[in-house]
Amino acid sequence: MATITWPATIDSSMPTTTWRNDTSHSDGTTDGTDAVEGHHAVQHNKLALFMAAAENELGADPSATFTSVAARLNARLTCRTTADQALAANTTALTNVTNMVLPVATTGLDYYFKFCVAFSMATIATAGLRLGVTTPTVAGYLSAKVLIPRTADTNPAAGTAQSAAPTVSVIEWPGYINSSGDSVVSDQVPAITTIFIATVEGILSNPSATGNIQLQAASEVTGSTLTIKRGSYGEIYIN
Repeated sequence: MATITWPATIDSSMPTTTWRNDTSHSDGTTDGTDAVEGHHAVQHNKLALFMAAAENELGADPSATFTSVAARLNARLTCRTTADQALAANTTALTNVTNMVLPVATTGLDYYFKFCVAFSMATIATAGLRLGVTTPTVAGYLSAKVLIPRTADTNPAAGTAQSAAPTVSVIEWPGYINSSGDSVVSDQVPAITTIFIATVEGILSNPSATGNIQLQAASEVTGSTLTIKRGSYGEIYIN
């Protein structure tokens, strides 16, 4: 059997008006009397190979529990920041993080979401980070966990044994979000100007309205500019 591969374009597997005279040879070859003889059989073979390639890649049941393949692909959506966003140093009010927004397009479903936030603090290491989310109204619940780096790690150089046991002072600052507009705030960051990663991860169950899950951020105190870095990432799964 011929190698099963995707066509270069979809149209290359579709019929054309010039392929005709297929009466002489079922294998798609010609007998020399007509340059286009036998192409009907060739077309059947190409379509069969195309369908086999599609089934091999997508599986026998590509839509699974969803209504269509498109619905299954749309069950996981992502977002990311495409540029640094500096938040005002003179306010501690939560601000929407540009592009860090995930759609809630259907009511009555369950949504798992996660934001991976790259950030830096400009001048004050004792200024912590505040992270929160806004969501549509829910008939079920919103529950999310936030982890924010607090102090620098104590990892020794490569080849050197770890001698320092973790303590409360070196762990990430944990917190929980249980309603739209809720937030978690730490009391410091490990160092100024260094880029760290904080995470927000949770479940939005049975929303009664459509809308968005929007990430928000702010500095704990005034006087130090917080920057959300390009490449921060979000994803949502529809269950």
